[in-house]
Amino acid sequence: MRPIVGVIVALALAVVAFGSAPAAGLAAPTSAGPSLDGCGCPTIASVRVTPAAVIGPEVNFTFYGHAVRGWGPSNATISDPGPNISVYLGDKVFLTLLANDTLPHNWFLDYNDNNQPDVGEPSSPDFNALAGPKVVVWNFTADRPGEYHYRCRYHPASMIGTIIILGEERLPPAGPGIGLIPGILLVSLAGVLVFAVVYHARAVRATKRRR
Repeated sequence: MRPIVGVIVALALAVVAFGSAPAAGLAAPTSAGPSLDGCGCPTIASVRVTPAAVIGPEVNFTFYGHAVRGWGPSNATISDPGPNISVYLGDKVFLTLLANDTLPHNWFLDYNDNNQPDVGEPSSPDFNALAGPKVVVWNFTADRPGEYHYRCRYHPASMIGTIIILGEERLPPAGPGIGLIPGILLVSLAGVLVFAVVYHARAVRATKRRR
């Protein structure tokens, strides 16, 4: 019985060790500076503007802007209208904003669809301006459910897209549960325990017969 007990103890310790380790894919998110087309070149002036009153899960989008061609998630995918995006009520929406031309731009959420940013409408700092940053990383909180247009205040007719803010809040992610390896170890441990019980019962019966 001692070897079996040793195996059970070893498996139990292994389950505890693996179960206490962080599950894959649950690491805290990290942020990296923006780059053009993934080149990683650190030569572009950038600024990060973060309002204080932000809540909810973080979502990230990248927009390249062009005065005539519109918006796109990359230089090669700019279109007019730009891509439709959807977020949930309460989301903290991070935007990385870059230009595909030499003109100044901004990104704003046009709640009343009057082609200009008004009080209460999220509006980013200008980017690609001569005296300003070439790249802006900026965020706002999605706090008004509905379907709206996003625009550039300098080119509201050509730089336009649709954003949908879903009325319900984003559900929190499911807990890590039991990982694959700890699950396998638990099944193995259960098998060993069943074997030990059966072995012990047979040993007891054999001892009684010899008496």
